[in-house]
Formats: sequence, structure tokens, C-alpha cells
Amino acid sequence: MADVINSLTDGVTFKAPAQMCGPKVHRLKMDIMASFKDEPKAIVIDFDEVDYIDLHGLVLFKDICDIIRVYGAQAFAYRLKAPMRDLLADLDLLSDLGSVQPESAALRSA
Repeated sequence: MADVINSLTDGVTFKAPAQMCGPKVHRLKMDIMASFKDEPKAIVIDFDEVDYIDLHGLVLFKDICDIIRVYGAQAFAYRLKAPMRDLLADLDLLSDLGSVQPESAALRSA
């Protein structure tokens, strides 16, 4: 699931599940935690196919943001669609990256 990232950052990228329900986000969380054995400088989560997140998935996603910060890496959301961008912004989980990638944003811990 993890691939070396492109030009956005020097790190690892993960594809977010299209339906971000609790069990699928938990799997994403476990994959991200496993990647820290290689000490990546950044974690990028690709939201290209995401069209839904339930409450349990949202809570786990906030945990993911916190875990990435605890490990000392930067976190980025990539290819965010407007509804998901608005939701994450409303929860104060985004920092703007405007000039780097229009559809991307840095993630903050909860």
C-alpha cells in the first residue's frame, strides 16, 4: 500500500479508502504505523477516491494525524475534493499549502 512519494514531499504515500468507515480507516492507521520503522519524514494520504467518511472513521483519522506528529513526521492530505476539504477544515485539521499543490494541504494534529 505504501509507495515512495512523488514531488510533493520526501516521504511515503497511502491511498485512503473510498469509503472511510471505521474498519477501513483502522487498516490505514495500522499501515501508516508500520511505515514508521523506515522513519519517513512525511506521510501523504491520497484522498482522490474518498467520497464518504463516517464518524468512527473520522475519529480514527484524527488519531492518525496525532500519531504522525508523535513520530515526528509531517502529514499531508493530497487530492482533496471540496466536501472532504471543508469537513477537515471545519475540524481544524488542515493547514493550507496553496502554492505547493492546489488540491493539497498539510494536516494538523487534533
